[in-house]
Amino acid sequence: MVKKLCKTTAVLVILSFLLMMGSFTALGAAKPTADSVTPGRTILNVQTGVITPNSVTIPQYAASTTLSGTVVIDGPKLVLKVNGVDVTAAANVVKVSDKIWTYSYTYQFNQAVGDININLEAYTVYINGKTAGNIHTQAAPVSQIIHVPYVKSFEYTNLTWDSYDRVTNVFSLSYNLVKVWDDGERVTDDQKTVGAVEGTAVYTLTASDPTHNGGVPDAFGTITPPVVFRNFSYPASSAEYTWTYDDASKTYSVSFTVVKLWSNGTTATETFTQNGLTPGASNTIMLTMEGVTNSTVVIAPAAPVPQVITVSGAQAVYVGKEVIASNKDYNNYRVFYNLNVSLSDGSEYTLENLDVTFPFNKGNQDYTRSFTKVFTLGGQDYTVTFTLTIQ
Repeated sequence: MVKKLCKTTAVLVILSFLLMMGSFTALGAAKPTADSVTPGRTILNVQTGVITPNSVTIPQYAASTTLSGTVVIDGPKLVLKVNGVDVTAAANVVKVSDKIWTYSYTYQFNQAVGDININLEAYTVYINGKTAGNIHTQAAPVSQIIHVPYVKSFEYTNLTWDSYDRVTNVFSLSYNLVKVWDDGERVTDDQKTVGAVEGTAVYTLTASDPTHNGGVPDAFGTITPPVVFRNFSYPASSAEYTWTYDDASKTYSVSFTVVKLWSNGTTATETFTQNGLTPGASNTIMLTMEGVTNSTVVIAPAAPVPQVITVSGAQAVYVGKEVIASNKDYNNYRVFYNLNVSLSDGSEYTLENLDVTFPFNKGNQDYTRSFTKVFTLGGQDYTVTFTLTIQ
């Protein structure tokens, strides 16, 4: 009985000592504030929550998408962060059961395209008492990758050269633009793109799309215009025309070289002859080449003055003689000769095996006599005077 009382007394003494020590500690400690109260879960960095984002399919040209999912976590109030920014106020956060939350948040792309890595964070906080606002339970962060479609490149189809202006050397063209998306889908614009290019230039294809390089126009190819016949030109100087007079028709023919011009700036030459032009008058020359008709006016020279051709020289060459009559007073000879005749136009003729009667008077012996005869030379008659000496 005595031992039992002693044991009880010892316990009371110990309790009294502990209470006294606690009183001194309370007297010396500062009064706690709400900010200095840190729950044990926060100190221990409790991350028992799980974030499960829903998959996202983003259509072409979308400017934003809805990020949604569930968070399984313990705690009174859920806080949602996207890329480190608290978006709880802008999101639709709903507690659907004791530890299950759903969230829905509109995420703006701000012209970003392709794969976008989004960091999702979620935790719960206390809402009452001294610990209000402090973290209750955390969820392990999750990275969600979304893909924003974009136009990867441009192509074209149905190219048409619609018209050509020979005066300005400008081609009009049209084509359908093809947008090649990053997943390989090819989308052809229904409305044609139109353009114009000079025949000596190269057409640069350009296009833009809000999803491609921020909408900055992109040069994605070039087109070389077709080469077509553009025009031709006559000689600029009268000296470049060659005139030939036709005495039978009393008209001129003229030969000249034209310069042919193609749309790409290259040239070539071709020679033509025009007949039947009136001497001394304006004549219109009109040519059609490869569908292009062009004309010029030329003044033909005056008709040439007929040339009067005369005998400029005649030389008789004695060949031989024979007596054709005789008596006591005279002898007549038949003299054979060749005659060389020169005309004023420079032509020369040799007439062979000619003969002439050569009267010879013994009382007046003259071995040289002059003769005048008519000869046909080059189809025309000429009176020729010459001397002939016999031997």
